[in-house]
Amino acid sequence: MIDKNAHLEELLEAMIAEDETITARAIVRRSGDVFKNATDITRMSTDAPNSRLPNESRRL
Repeated sequence: MIDKNAHLEELLEAMIAEDETITARAIVRRSGDVFKNATDITRMSTDAPNSRLPNESRRL
């Protein structure tokens, strides 16, 4: 399984080195099959640590 965060970091470093405009769509184009849609990058994963939004209240 591919570590998406590490892959994203590599993509961003390459785009910075090549002075390419960084957008979610540009990252998806360069990622191959790792990211299929821009929302794969822009939306928070529900299984990620600290995925709760700051203004969400805790349910007890």
